[in-house]
Amino acid sequence: MRSKPLALAFVFTFAATLPLLLAACSTNTTDDDTGAPSPSTAPTSPLTPRVLDTTASHDAVGTTVRFTAGDTSIHVTMADNRAAQDFLSMLPLTLEFEDFAGNEKISYLPRELDHEETEGSILNQGDFLYYIPWGNVGFWYTAEPSTHAADSVVLGSYAASLDDLQYLEGRDVTVEALP
Repeated sequence: MRSKPLALAFVFTFAATLPLLLAACSTNTTDDDTGAPSPSTAPTSPLTPRVLDTTASHDAVGTTVRFTAGDTSIHVTMADNRAAQDFLSMLPLTLEFEDFAGNEKISYLPRELDHEETEGSILNQGDFLYYIPWGNVGFWYTAEPSTHAADSVVLGSYAASLDDLQYLEGRDVTVEALP
């Protein structure tokens, strides 16, 4: 009869140490020679904020961002570039938009976006953009393509009416990524 308590003690000890053994045997991907886990492999929990890995562009592509003022919402599907990732890292935000030159609705960000290794682009109707020289974002709504390709980065695309875009002007616009 003594073997039962001994067997139970062994089972409980093994169950308690199994996670430690598995963790010790797992491989850990690191970014450099420091041995620190890379942001994409670092464990996260609801209490640990996720670090944006700006070396991998897959974090942004396809993410939907909602711009809301009152009852009006505009959804932007984010592009696959470093500037789009950096924009996502700033969310949530509150911005105020204004019309610029009858081509776009613009707003200034609290800081410049990291646009390194992001190529400029000609803007087309429906592009959500970042204008590098001024550090602003905008909704390009005119049918005419932009002429500032080297200075403009497409952060994403949207489908909204001019009335929806005009409603954003002069109001606090809440900007948040959707789950």
